[in-house]
Amino acid sequence: MRLCHQGFELYATGRLNVRVEDPEAFHAFGDQVAADTMAALPLLQRFEERFDGTRSVLPNRPDEAPVEAWLHRVRTAHFTP
Repeated sequence: MRLCHQGFELYATGRLNVRVEDPEAFHAFGDQVAADTMAALPLLQRFEERFDGTRSVLPNRPDEAPVEAWLHRVRTAHFTP
């Protein structure tokens, strides 16, 4: 449930909020799905429709250069062979 909500927010807006508004609802849903995996099906179907009906603001391809540069800086600063 959390991944559907956060994934859709990222897909639709380009923003990712890590904190959820009602964490207890997410925990309760997890307990429900743990007891019966089919309980997740309506939520998954709803989000499939939302994703299909929404145009993403995300680019078609990631901008890998900044991530690669950051990774090299981290490795240089923290990795000693």
